Amino acid sequence: MKLSYRLPALFILLICSFTSTSQSIDASRIDNKVICGYQGWFNCAGDGSPLNTWVHWATSQPGPSSLSFELFPDVSQYDSQDLYATNFPQLGNGADAKLFSSYPERVIQLHFNWMETYGIDGVAVQRFISHVPEPQIMATRDSIAARAARAAEDHGRIFYTMYDISGIRDELFRTITEDWQTRMETDLKITDSPAYAHQDGKPVVAIWGLGFTHTHGTAEESLALVNWFKERGYFVIGGIPTYWRSGDRDAKPGFQEVFRAMDMLSPWTVGRFGHPDEADHYRQETLAGDYTYCQENGLHYQPVLFPGFAWSKWNGGPRNEIPRAGGDLFWRQAYNIRSEGIPGAYIAMFDEYDEATAIMPAADSYFGIPEGEYFLTLAADGRYRSADFYLRLAGEITDLFGSDDPPSADFSTASYQAPYFFRTSFEAEVDAQPDWINTNEETTALTNTSGPAGTGNPRCELSDSEAFQGEKSMHIQGLDRSSSVSLSYFKVFDVDIPIGPDTYLSYLINPQNEGGRNVAVDLIMTDESNLRDSDAVDSNGNDLHPGAPRGTIQEWTLIESKIGDWLAGKTIDRIVIAYDYGPEERPYSAFIDNIKIQNLSEAEDMVSPVLEREDDGAFLIYPNPLQGRDRGLLIESKKPGAWPRTSLKITNYEGREIAQYKLTEARIRLDTSGWSKGIYFLTFTSGDKRTTRKLVFH
Repeated sequence: MKLSYRLPALFILLICSFTSTSQSIDASRIDNKVICGYQGWFNCAGDGSPLNTWVHWATSQPGPSSLSFELFPDVSQYDSQDLYATNFPQLGNGADAKLFSSYPERVIQLHFNWMETYGIDGVAVQRFISHVPEPQIMATRDSIAARAARAAEDHGRIFYTMYDISGIRDELFRTITEDWQTRMETDLKITDSPAYAHQDGKPVVAIWGLGFTHTHGTAEESLALVNWFKERGYFVIGGIPTYWRSGDRDAKPGFQEVFRAMDMLSPWTVGRFGHPDEADHYRQETLAGDYTYCQENGLHYQPVLFPGFAWSKWNGGPRNEIPRAGGDLFWRQAYNIRSEGIPGAYIAMFDEYDEATAIMPAADSYFGIPEGEYFLTLAADGRYRSADFYLRLAGEITDLFGSDDPPSADFSTASYQAPYFFRTSFEAEVDAQPDWINTNEETTALTNTSGPAGTGNPRCELSDSEAFQGEKSMHIQGLDRSSSVSLSYFKVFDVDIPIGPDTYLSYLINPQNEGGRNVAVDLIMTDESNLRDSDAVDSNGNDLHPGAPRGTIQEWTLIESKIGDWLAGKTIDRIVIAYDYGPEERPYSAFIDNIKIQNLSEAEDMVSPVLEREDDGAFLIYPNPLQGRDRGLLIESKKPGAWPRTSLKITNYEGREIAQYKLTEARIRLDTSGWSKGIYFLTFTSGDKRTTRKLVFH
């Protein structure tokens, strides 16, 4: 019996009207293109889809105990209408932890706009055939397919349909052929789109999963399916097992006739190797042989490459199971493929956050993930990479395949992209980690300083005894042994960051003694000039030289400076933490956290708002953001029994105290008429409990 999930005719007309506005990628060929897999499978409750529930992020509202994805997305470019609340704590930068739905037209347009912006040729839009018995899912998939077609046209990209047979248990041939005839050909008329990919004059259809040991379907049924499409004039791509030629490991035996019947072979490699050297071994042992076989048998070849892989959040594997190695793994695969003379490739995947293979924007650091929660970030390998790094690297890979020049073994894509050039909270597994520990900066010798106990050298190393956020910070400590000149300069990060007119440096310092107030972050330029001698000052007008004291003992203080006013045009080579003082002998100790180099004018939020959050739901602050027209600020204690005799201290983003209050009532209203616009921190203290909330005043 034929299963029906057809949409109303008017709705079909609305989602299928193809009107091309641009077409820059040639849709007549697929063999020389770099194509990404596009899942489009994230749904949220309230997103207006036929499903109208949480899908793939989680099975209910996502939170610490309900989730099924590994890599946390960066959602800063999405329209607020397309973002949905979660039960996660706020992100490390203080923003609410929200997730996007793949369903809205604006979202799909944004995704294809990224493809156009970064130069990616197009996508294979996934169609999960095991969901055919579920009308709401298939209706949602129909909408995604039609909207992807429109977006491809609008942004000059190409696309084709890829069936994924994972999960289907029977009637493979009937299920796919009926779906294609009824939905794709008749209702959606998907191949009528001028952006639909063709090869050898035929529209392209891909089928992923034939011949795998874990998928359904005999060789006879699979061959019949391939031939059915070919007889109808389609060019068939097979997403097939890695070891398809030998018919072992991930491949069923006896499928050689099926593979030879296809027009293009695309062996799956995700998870088959985990290091650039292993990718080289795969090239020698498998890739080269695959390509030779295809050439000898008149088949096109589309190898798969992927940036990295992990699924610890929902499948129990190790964290960061296949590290991205800062982009080295991704690039090495592309380099190897192109070096074999292969003209095109398939990137797995564009939007796969579940298994952490996505190249779409993702959290760059601790500041981009929910506080106190582990998620994979792009800095997981200890090297900073901006949220859009893998989109930019995929664009360079696409250029690699479009060039006749010999491929380079090294990529040129920068690690940063405005507004964020570098930022770290030093947290293990999610942040950029120091390139050097306890290592003297070569341009400034250790002078008249020793270790804290008076012997050995001063120390500059990671510490978990004090942190502004999370668990880690950098701790510099030693003993000043001279009343003339005492210097301890430690190089910490090896960077390559250009300074523009809007570039800011910010960090937090917590001096542990008076000597610690003469600790500062310094920057060494590629021309060996430095920040400390540039006459630069912080936002309070204080000199940035370590010799100028800063901060309050045993309190965190934000140090911020628009260094572009003094150093624009230079390039930062090293980030240094230094002690520099002369007049007296004394110990020195200070913690440094949250080092950021960024464009404030483009940054959504400059400093993390959280000092401590023991109970984020204890206080209501309304309205937040506060507008100039609002008549005061309402503070309400939601749990007065748990927070007795609470005091409130309000500071601005420079750390200056604005006011103090005793919360003698559960609800108070503050007069804000004399406040300046900006960022404020409200710190509530009750006994040994403390929580800090951010307030934005527009």
